[in-house]
Parts: sequence; structure tokens; C-alpha cells
Amino acid sequence: MIRIVPLLLATAGLAGATTGTIVSGSTTLNIVPQAGATTAEDKNIINIKVQPGGNASWRTEQNTSLTGTVDVEVEIDITNDRAISFSLIDGRASATDMRFRVVKTQTSQLGYDLRFENLSCGIFTTAPPALITDPVTGEFDAADHTFLIDQGTATGYFWPPFSNKTNVAENFAPPNQIAGAGAGTGTITLVPTGSANGFTSYDIVASFPIAIDQTDDSGDTTVRTIASGTIQATGSITVADSPFVAWTNAEGIPGALPGDDFNGDGLPNAFAWAYGLGAYDDYPDSLPRSTAAGGFELPLPPFGTAAPILIEVSTTLGVWTPLPAGRCSAGVNPLPIGTTGTVTVTPSGQACEFLRLQVNE
Repeated sequence: MIRIVPLLLATAGLAGATTGTIVSGSTTLNIVPQAGATTAEDKNIINIKVQPGGNASWRTEQNTSLTGTVDVEVEIDITNDRAISFSLIDGRASATDMRFRVVKTQTSQLGYDLRFENLSCGIFTTAPPALITDPVTGEFDAADHTFLIDQGTATGYFWPPFSNKTNVAENFAPPNQIAGAGAGTGTITLVPTGSANGFTSYDIVASFPIAIDQTDDSGDTTVRTIASGTIQATGSITVADSPFVAWTNAEGIPGALPGDDFNGDGLPNAFAWAYGLGAYDDYPDSLPRSTAAGGFELPLPPFGTAAPILIEVSTTLGVWTPLPAGRCSAGVNPLPIGTTGTVTVTPSGQACEFLRLQVNE
């Protein structure tokens, strides 16, 4: 006879789980130049070079300061205070105006006067989320992130050799934006600042170098634009100390206990979370049940579980052991995140067997 023990909660990690507790959080970071920053070696000071006509001797350069914000979503291993992945979203920074000027002389036979004004830059992760390549150091591939000058104007004139003066009136709105990706290695650091009521706070700093090299030959004069510097975004973030606590906060039931049943549907809160349900969702077929053949069924929601679920068996209620994966229709135990449908357990042949589920909340 198979007996189903009421759902029990595990406070220890499950077999096959990561060595740390992974939680997610989001915040808005600030992009501002460092105090006294004046050169492109300083954070959020971008050096821009303009080179008309394909001649390096005609190149001029200016620095521009970036000021703005960017939203960030971070996966954090709070056991080790390390970022696992992150995404920059909808970043926007304004840039100070610049003027590029060469006076036409009899020798150079070229002159230009260009003003870059009201520039604004988009900053975002190209294909989120971006993994941290070395969680210990916080290093990541800067090429996963994009820097895009997509607002502002360039006005003035070119006076090429042996040609007439040409006025310039360009807008950097798409499709005329100047685009570039991060270059080299970026870093993200987390410094714990305190814990209270199931939440931990961090100071967060994310920085990465950028590189742009783009040539515009749509006008009478070819113009090459080169940009380099380092973007840095800083702020703070507060995350729940466990995925279950984060779920209770997101569901509007902060402080709810794992073993309680908030909506009274017979499924404890921790299992509602692990099943991928909301606090108010009523999933009547969610409880495990025995079958006429002497086996066991675990109906799971069609959209997939949100946490690993361990199936354990016992013949005495005193010693519990993980169910052998071969007896589980999923072929694995614990059941991984994203498991759907009805999972079945084949009979063991024992005269009496008990089953229970565990989640690491």
C-alpha cells in the first residue's frame, strides 16, 4: 500500500542544487562623471574624434560627459555576494555639447566647423541576460552591451580642398545613429550594506569600456567618427534572502510562512511558489495522489515549475531517501525547474510505502 504524507518543507538544499542561493532583483543605477573627471581615462567621460576626408591629419577630438540612468536586473548568489548575470535596460544618458574645428588655410586646403549638440545615448544589454564570465571577480564580456548615439544634431560646414563650402545639418535619429558595443572586459561589484527582515542590501557598481568606429559617406565629404571611454553606473539594490521570500513580496503577502496556506486551496505557500503559481491561484489538481495501480501521481501546472522539487520515499516514516530517478517518469529527481504535466512514480513492490515532497524555500 502506498501512503502519501502531507507535503513537508525542507530547509536544506536539494541534491543537485547550486552551492549558493540565487535570487533576482532590479533597481535604477546612476550614470554620472566622477568628481573632477576631465579625461577619457575617467568614468563617463567619452572621447570623440572626428576625421573628415579620410585624412588622419585633419582629425580633431573632444571629450563629452555622460549623465543619466539605466535600469538593471541582476541575478545574485547571496550566499557568496556575487552577481551571476545582469541586464541593462532602457539606459539613457545625455552628453555635453562639443565643437570640432579646423580653420581652412592655404596649406591644409581644408576647413570645417562642426557642433554636436543635444546628444543622447542609449545604453542596453544586446541580448539579455548577460552572464558574468567570472563571478568571483565580477568580470563580464563588455561586447554583450551596446552604446548608441541616437539623439542630437551635428551642424556646421565642411570646406574640402578644391571644392565649395558645404553646410552640414545632420540628425542622429535612426537610421543615422552612431552605434558601438562594449569592448574588452567589464566588471560588476556588489558590496553588502546590511540585512533586515529577510532582505539584503548591496551597493552596486557596473562599468565597461566602449568603442565606436563608424564612417559616414552619405554626404559630399566622408566623415569618420571614433569614440572611446568607460561607462560606469552606480547605485544600490535590495533583494530577498530567498526566492520564496521574493515571491511573497511580489505576490503582496510579505511575511507569509512557507507552511501556511494563504488561499486555502490545500497547497502550502512554499509549494504554490515552487509550482510557479500565484498566491491567489487555485489549482485544485495540485496535490499528489495515489493511483489504482499502486503508483503515485504529481500533477503540475502546464506552464512549468519555478523551483526544483525533490520526491522522497520511506517505508517507516522514520528514514526518508530520494526516489530513484528510474521510478520517476521525468527521469530525474529532483524535478528540475520548468517541469510540466503529470509526473508519475511506479510502484516499488513494497507492502507499504510513503512519499513526500520537499522544496528548498
